[in-house]
Amino acid sequence: MKDISRRDFIRWSGLAGLGLTLSPPPALAGGFSGALKIHRESRLMMGTYVTLTVLDESSDRAAQAGAGAIREMERLAAILTRFDSGAPLAHLARTGNLDRPDPELAAVLLAATGFYQSSGGHFDVTVAPLVDGQKKSFEQHNRPLSPEETKSLLKLVDGSALQVLPERISLLKEGMALTLDGLGKGYIVDQAGAALKKAGIKHALINAGGDILALGGKGDRPWRIGVLDPTRTDRKGPIITLKDQAVATSGNYEVYWDTEKLHHHIIDPGVGDSPAGPVSVSIKSQSCLEADALSTTLFCLPARQALAFMAEHQAQGLIINNRGERISRGVWS
Repeated sequence: MKDISRRDFIRWSGLAGLGLTLSPPPALAGGFSGALKIHRESRLMMGTYVTLTVLDESSDRAAQAGAGAIREMERLAAILTRFDSGAPLAHLARTGNLDRPDPELAAVLLAATGFYQSSGGHFDVTVAPLVDGQKKSFEQHNRPLSPEETKSLLKLVDGSALQVLPERISLLKEGMALTLDGLGKGYIVDQAGAALKKAGIKHALINAGGDILALGGKGDRPWRIGVLDPTRTDRKGPIITLKDQAVATSGNYEVYWDTEKLHHHIIDPGVGDSPAGPVSVSIKSQSCLEADALSTTLFCLPARQALAFMAEHQAQGLIINNRGERISRGVWS
């Protein structure tokens, strides 16, 4: 699983190591057809730059809808963060219980338990103690966790010990904590898209640091998105098209703790360390939440199992390994 704070993202990545190209957005090249006006705005949120591109016949409606979508993202980010001591996840980590949880938090955690079960435990939001422990070990000692330290923290990683009920969320082992960055950002992007649709917007692109949702197309054409290939010196990867779809990328180059990028923010909950082999996983799906969760999960699976998991979820995906080899399901140009 992956987790990232705003401060760490800026310090480690310089806002440059994202899995899908951000600026200038490739989908905007060539202008627009018809009478559609463009409204675009960006905010620093959830540890990354979030950019909304909204197209509509009315400039005012596009601007108002974009502002409403941003407000919705900010509201949800405050609920799902674990870096605010007053937020629900911090309270849950301190006490082990959260009564009358926000419906959005409960919905995300229910989705997380579903991915935990379907992935055989490879997707696990209870991996937060290991992520934090690995980060702290490099910051304080410039080394990965020892086998003994990893074994101790692995006792706190158990998705089956997360209980989600409408009236209460519980962690059944003392010392457990949750990270939602493996699917929370995708959920927030999906809800921003829903807010735009409610405002009457039919064409938009939301890009939250590589978690991308497309509403409709770029006018009468699909949106075109460039995927980075970290194994190439020019970092150019395939170009994909989106129309009423989402794509998300997970990579070992986003946040890492050693120069070799062997230890990074994606932790395999089965072994307690970062997976070896993949350097980038991109998933194209119908929702950003699913694309986000699948890209994280597939980072922790062998290639053959990853392809089968994609097929099970009817998703398209591209895995790039540390030798620059590409393994894909679906069309990736």
